[in-house]
Amino acid sequence: MFWLRANPALFFVLCVFLIKLVFFSIILINDLEFFEGDGDTGWYTIFTDGFVNYGGFSDGRTGAVEIFRLPGYPAFLLPFWGIDEPYRYAWVSLFQLIIGHIWLAFAADTLAKRLSPAVGIAFVLILSIHFLFNHTVLVIQSEALFIPLISLPMFAILRIKLGASVVFMGGISALALAGAHLTRPDILYLPVLLIPLSLAMMNFGRRQDDDFSTRQGKVLFIGVLGGLAAIGLWSLRNFLVYGKFMLTSHTGHV
Repeated sequence: MFWLRANPALFFVLCVFLIKLVFFSIILINDLEFFEGDGDTGWYTIFTDGFVNYGGFSDGRTGAVEIFRLPGYPAFLLPFWGIDEPYRYAWVSLFQLIIGHIWLAFAADTLAKRLSPAVGIAFVLILSIHFLFNHTVLVIQSEALFIPLISLPMFAILRIKLGASVVFMGGISALALAGAHLTRPDILYLPVLLIPLSLAMMNFGRRQDDDFSTRQGKVLFIGVLGGLAAIGLWSLRNFLVYGKFMLTSHTGHV
């Protein structure tokens, strides 16, 4: 357990995770229906039903091909659809809890090493009592995936000064942003800002002989390319199945 003593932030992540497991168990025993979530649950599960009933991303009731919603979160739910209700939602919640704390450990470790252990611990405590982070991972909502995915590239960039590989961190960023684009449409136009930023970072690094800035710019640029690839492939899918070219979809207030 040397790594826990060497990095107190990771120890706090472990403690917080164990505490949440206790609360998870209490809710599981006393209020199983809690995990079914709120009114948003049906917006995701209906398309997971479409995967199961019709073999594609479609309305689970009619089989109509869907182009106005994104497939990421319904596809994430798919492996749990062999479990009877309402236990399937409890398993989803548990898995989201694990994913959230893996991300939290990665982020806290990065901040502790780049800044200080106190900053890493503070980050853990803030995220652990934040309503959205606590509530979202326990119910059927796409934010449980979106929050870790959209923020992961930032911590990947920070790890470059810790000696991390550009290829490895760039790959993590690309997968994360691709997943984020296919989970929620909030960041549809984010590449418009991130591409100039990544190019500016690389240019600054070359002009100032700052290898770290150059490498960080490369990580960001690779990540953006991953996100653009996801947008492009999903838009191509929409064109092939619906006959109209669409960027990643949007609905309602988003």
